Amino acid sequence: GDAFDVEVSLERMGRIKLYLNIKTSLRSGDAFDVEVSLERMGRIKFGFRQRIVKANGDVCAQALVVGAAVNPKGRPFAFDGLDALFSEES
Repeated sequence: GDAFDVEVSLERMGRIKLYLNIKTSLRSGDAFDVEVSLERMGRIKFGFRQRIVKANGDVCAQALVVGAAVNPKGRPFAFDGLDALFSEES
């Protein structure tokens, strides 16, 4: 199930890069949504695009988290769990 896929992905994740663009602050009591989308960025790389949007439509922050799958020795590795995750998106 989903929990297994997430576990495998986290075990095989070697390097992570985070790109963050903060546009405006949230204050206590602000209503907001968090939007997340997954995208393939190569054979072993994947990204999570995230946006935090206030109820009035103002974008507070945008982020891109890029990860790469690696084997237990830390080498790049395309494993079946990653392929299966993206085949479900199609």
